[in-house]
Amino acid sequence: MTLNNQVVTLEGVARHALVKAGAIEICPRHSDITIRVGSEEKERHAHALAISLLPTTGALWMQEDLELAMKDDLERAAVVECPICLELKSSESEAALSLQSE
Repeated sequence: MTLNNQVVTLEGVARHALVKAGAIEICPRHSDITIRVGSEEKERHAHALAISLLPTTGALWMQEDLELAMKDDLERAAVVECPICLELKSSESEAALSLQSE
C-alpha cells in the first residue's frame, strides 16, 4: 500500500491511518472537524496500518513520533459528534420550541 502525494507529513500519515482504519471520521459538513469513533480495536488497527506505511513515505520518521502524532489527533477529535453540528441542532431545537410556545 502506498500513500498519495497529499500525505507527506507525519501528521498526514497518522490522519490517513486513523481514517482508513475507521478510528476517526471526518464530519461530512465540516472537513476540519474529526470525530473519534471510540473503538480500541479500530485504533489498534490504525496503529498497525500507520507503522506499515512508514517505509512507503520515504521519510525517516521514528515510530515514537508517529505514535505521538496519532495520540494528538485522537485527543483533538470530538467525541461522538461534531461540536458545530451539535450546536446547530441545539439552536434549531430551541428555535422550534420557541415557535411552538408562541
